[in-house]
Amino acid sequence: MLSRSTVLLLAYRHSATTSRRHLSASTKHDIETAARASARDRSDASGKGSRPASVLFGVPIALTFSLGVWQLYRLRRKERLINERKNRLNAPTIEVDSLFETSDTDHRRTSVSGHFLHEHEMLVGPRSAPKDMPMPVLQWGGSTGLQVITPLQTTDGRIVLVNRGWIPQRLSARSRRENAHVNPYAFLTKVDQHTTFHHYTDHSPRSPQVSLVGVVRNKDECNRFTPENIPAKDEWFYVDAAAMLRRQGLEGCDRVVELVEPYPQGGWPYPRGIELYAEFRTPPSTHITYAITWFSLSACIALLTRFRMRQKHRV
Repeated sequence: MLSRSTVLLLAYRHSATTSRRHLSASTKHDIETAARASARDRSDASGKGSRPASVLFGVPIALTFSLGVWQLYRLRRKERLINERKNRLNAPTIEVDSLFETSDTDHRRTSVSGHFLHEHEMLVGPRSAPKDMPMPVLQWGGSTGLQVITPLQTTDGRIVLVNRGWIPQRLSARSRRENAHVNPYAFLTKVDQHTTFHHYTDHSPRSPQVSLVGVVRNKDECNRFTPENIPAKDEWFYVDAAAMLRRQGLEGCDRVVELVEPYPQGGWPYPRGIELYAEFRTPPSTHITYAITWFSLSACIALLTRFRMRQKHRV
């Protein structure tokens, strides 16, 4: 039989072992609980911190995407306007009487016969050269010039303003145009044996009778940077038919006919090609480029935002 001291020693060892087991299990449980609580706190803190970041990055994403959608809207609208202009330009030619009877004449072709009143000529500008102007001509005369507006008295005595085309600054005097050293039509492939020309005799106060075809314009294209006209000084920065007629002491149509044909024999003034009337200052290709730019920027910001958020969750 075991002695009493041996029994007590065994009982003590058993009690110590049991206590260590319980302490180890309790400590492990406490550590696991604390770890879960810490992870939960970090998750809550991360969620609270990500909400302002989501708003901060979400605004530019939405804004740039909206600008891309807006450019697509402008693209569809521009394509519709171009088709409308083409339909009007390809419609049957209207008579000059329509200019005095109806206002629905913008970008319609018309035929007019009469005499140019060169003594009442007016210059509008400065204006950039037409986009189809040959480079040798630009090197000779420069890329900035004027538009020539000349009243035309029709065969029945009515007055119509005609925008005869563009001239470089060096040809602002009428006497210099007929003997100009450079003729733009010498460089153009669109001129052939079927092209019609006319000698407009700019130097004389009144031209012989001429029959022409032009495009009706109800108003001139100008923007907020265009200066105001100064009629008293004969300074015209945009075409204002009513004001121009008053300045010249004439009465007539409040619209302008832009000459298309026949071309001037000496090349000046240089009329605008009819194919250019269906174009706008901002072509459809520009809206496509802007849309791609805005959508790409929106996608880049979204990807960077996602990458940043994932990095924060990993910390």
